[in-house]
This record gives sequence, structure tokens and C-alpha cells, in this order.
Amino acid sequence: MNKTSMVFTGADAVVAGLESMYSIDATLTLEAVAAEPQMRLSRYTAGSLRVDRMEMPCRFSFNVHHFPDLAAMTMTGGRAAVTSGTRHAEAAAGSVWAPCDPDGSYTGWVDAMACETVTLPPDLLRDVAGLPESHALRLHRLTPDGDRASALWTAASHYAHRALTSGPLYALEADTLAQTLAVAALSAFPNTLTTPDPHTSAVQPAALRRAVAFIDDNAHRPVTLAQIATAAGTTPRAVQYAMRRHYGMTPLAYLRRVRLARAHTELLAAEPHQGVLVQDVAARWGFAKPGHFSAAYRQVYGQTPSTTRNS
Repeated sequence: MNKTSMVFTGADAVVAGLESMYSIDATLTLEAVAAEPQMRLSRYTAGSLRVDRMEMPCRFSFNVHHFPDLAAMTMTGGRAAVTSGTRHAEAAAGSVWAPCDPDGSYTGWVDAMACETVTLPPDLLRDVAGLPESHALRLHRLTPDGDRASALWTAASHYAHRALTSGPLYALEADTLAQTLAVAALSAFPNTLTTPDPHTSAVQPAALRRAVAFIDDNAHRPVTLAQIATAAGTTPRAVQYAMRRHYGMTPLAYLRRVRLARAHTELLAAEPHQGVLVQDVAARWGFAKPGHFSAAYRQVYGQTPSTTRNS
């Protein structure tokens, strides 16, 4: 996990900072600014995941010609409006929005904006959706589909920020966190990647067994849906459908259950004099927050992780 904190002061610095930090091709015009316009930004990165907290006590309009990733934003102050193609969104404190599709363009303005932004690369989003690189991600709208979807994304965004600011992450933690945020984004924002495919082919039992065996053998490593599908000899979309049908969960949810079981085994084997910490076991198996690990553990095993460790 890496943290970067920056302050850009002055009109030219604010414009240059936005262009460089987000790799955008844009025209930005500051308006109605204070005596010294400023942008304050804290960035946390872990693997392919990037979380920013930004404050801009000024107003500017923009014309972004190209934005490479999906940026999902939770407003904590100020106002904003954006138009991308035929879609339009207006945001204030508490609103959730995305300015455009990955590799898209947009225009709009922000006024005294403060926000938390999670930036996700399209390859990660396609991977968790089980689709090839040729499948373009397009948003049907720039805001989540209702209050429940907005609440889902806000909770996921806050969770990511807490996880990234709590200290270093194991590789499995970072990988799990990125996949969790990608799933949350695709669930919250209506899009072309999650449209059901009625032509998904059936997966033979042998292929399903190969998928499960691959997960079992590689749970200690970062694992993607594409890798599971390759091991099974089928498509990501097909293995997702098959796992849901036969196990009642997605391949990545099954992976998380296997990791929970491995953590359970470690806790059972722990001796009191060894000083084994529950949070270390959780982190080693990809669970970034001890509280979430404990809740999931109790739901499956009927007791807290510490009770298992001490038994």
C-alpha cells in the first residue's frame, strides 16, 4: 500500500495537478475562484486499486476528452454536474456518481467539491464480470440504480478507504479488496458487463470439478475469475453460471469461503503459547478488516475466531 499527499496551489497548478493525477486529456477552466485556488489530495494505492480523497475550494468547468478508467465518486461536500453523451448527472453532498465510461469523455463543472473517488481499471472490471478484453464497459446511467445501490457503493468505498489507511496489506488482501470494489461498482452502476447472457453454455461436471480444484489448490495466491475459467477449460461467464447453479455462489465467493476455511484450520492448530493473532491470520488469507472477518467466521462456524484459537 502506498500513500501520496499533495497540495496544488494556484490556478495553473490546480489544472496541471488534475491532468497529471488522473492521466486525462482535458481542458479545464477555473472560475469564481478564491484568492488562491487550491486542491488537496490524498491518494492510497494497492495493486490495481486507487482511492483518493480530494478537496477543491474553488469552481471550475471542464471538458475531458479522454478518461481511461472507471471513477466512482462519493461527494462529501460541494456540488457538481456532468454530461457524457446523452447522460447527465448532478451531485451534491451524499451523492454518488461516475463521470463517464472508461475511455470516455465528458463535460461539466464542480463548485467547492469534496469527494472520495475509487478508480478501477476496465481490465479488472471485465475480469470480475468474466468477460474478454473485447467486451466494452458502458454505463447505462451515471448514477447508481436507486438508493440501495448508492448505499452499497458508499459502504464499499468507505470500507476500501479504511482498509487502505489501516496499514500495509498482504498481497491477498489487496487482491481481494480490489475485486470486492469491482463487484460493488458493477452492482451499483447499471452497465453492459452485467447484462445477463442467455446463450451461456452449460458446464460439464468435469469442468466444474477442475474449477473447484484450481480454487482449492491456489487459495493462498491472488486468483482471478479468468484463471479459474482457464483451469476449467471454459469461459468465465459459463463457470460463473455453473458455480451459482451448483454451489449457490460465484467462483470468487467460493474462493473466499475456502480462504475462510483455511484460516479456521490455522486457528484450530494454534497453541496458546505461540501468540497467534487473529488479525494476522485474517490478513494472510485476504481479509482486510478483522471485524468483517469475525462476522463472516461467526456466521459459518458459530463462534468467534478468538474462541477457536483459544480452545
